[in-house]
Formats: sequence, structure tokens, C-alpha cells
Amino acid sequence: MKKRSKRYNEISKTASKDKKIATKEIIDLVKKNSTAKFDESIDVSLRINLKQSKGGELNFEKLICTPGMMIKLSKLGKVLGPKGLMPNPKLGTVATDISKAVKDIKTGLIEIRIDKDGNLASTLGRKSFANEKLLENYNHFIESVKKEKPDTIKGEFIKNIFLTSTMGISFKVGAK
Repeated sequence: MKKRSKRYNEISKTASKDKKIATKEIIDLVKKNSTAKFDESIDVSLRINLKQSKGGELNFEKLICTPGMMIKLSKLGKVLGPKGLMPNPKLGTVATDISKAVKDIKTGLIEIRIDKDGNLASTLGRKSFANEKLLENYNHFIESVKKEKPDTIKGEFIKNIFLTSTMGISFKVGAK
């Protein structure tokens, strides 16, 4: 049997299993339950109706190329596309100035990708941020995910949404 810390046991008393709560209330709960001695980040996790293709192993995180190389890479689209590795001019991974593209990616260019089980996670901000800013970041994140829904997906795209802090417990999001 797992032994839980006193801090975790205290926090888990405020958790509500399988109860969906409005986003504004959850942000308050998450901030109240983030009791670590540092400025915890507030994270969002989504379970979406999409799974990655399983096959092969790639040992790189980003692929940057010039516009002329895109023709040669198009043959690998079926492998790179589902893994989110296909270069894209909108993401800054297709560029004529390769050194600038590499520098931008190393300095923290954010790209949203799903894992092999169809889960998506991102950070909304820090505990010290105002609730309104966190809510604004949350709404912007959800809207941008909804815009990226593939046409091949039928039915509900976002299945579940959870908010949590770095060292806290997660809360299931219900209505806005």
C-alpha cells in the first residue's frame, strides 16, 4: 500500500472525485491547494479523441528544413505527420535561415503535441498569476486546440479536461 505524505492527505480532502466543477472555481481550488514552497505552475491536461500512429522510433524532437527540402520530406509525411514532427512554416520549422530557426526553438518556442495515448498537456502560468490571466490563458488554449481538430475525427474531440498545480492534485473541469 502506498504511503502518502501529510501534505497530500490534507490536500486530497478538498478533492471531489468525478465531480465536474466550473473553470473559475477550479483555478481557485488549484491555487489554494498549491502549498509548495515555490511558485508552482498551473497545468492543463486534455484527453482528446485522437491516437498517435504506433510504429518505428525517432530519436529527435524537432525537424527543421529549408523550403527546397520539403519536396523530399513529403515522402515521409505519413510517418512524421502523426507524430507532429513534419516541418511547418507556421511553426517556424521551415525556414531559409536555419540558424535563426534553431535559435528560436532553443529559446522556448512552444508547440503543442499529443502523446501516443491521445493526451495533451500544457502550462497555463504560475500560481502567482492573477486568476483572470490564468482563465484567459485556459480559454485561449482550449480554443486553439478546438481549431486544430482534424476533419477525420467524428464526434466529441475533447473528452476530458483536468487542471492541476505542479505538486497538487488534479480537478476535472466541467462548464466554463
